[in-house]
Amino acid sequence: MSASPVDPQFPIARQTIGPLTVTKGEQIVVNHENLTTTANSRTNASTHQDWYGSAIDLPNGNYARTISQLTEPELSRTHDGPDFHLQLIPGETPNWTTTAWFAL
Repeated sequence: MSASPVDPQFPIARQTIGPLTVTKGEQIVVNHENLTTTANSRTNASTHQDWYGSAIDLPNGNYARTISQLTEPELSRTHDGPDFHLQLIPGETPNWTTTAWFAL
């Protein structure tokens, strides 16, 4: 997580910007697999331990959240850096009107 934009040495495969409102002093970041497993299974629910260490302390308020995917999932990696970059800037941005990166 950063207040800075993506380092220019990393390619941006896709990017989306949307709002985030922090009300309890943190943002918890979990992977998609964890969320879908929890959503699809009544017996295999995520626990606090699954999320332990994934919280980012933030002051309460509104943020413009930019999520950049730095690797194309179907292609070979082109760098040794991170797969995603999360940028949070205090302020407001319009709500998402569609699901980011959703394609049928």
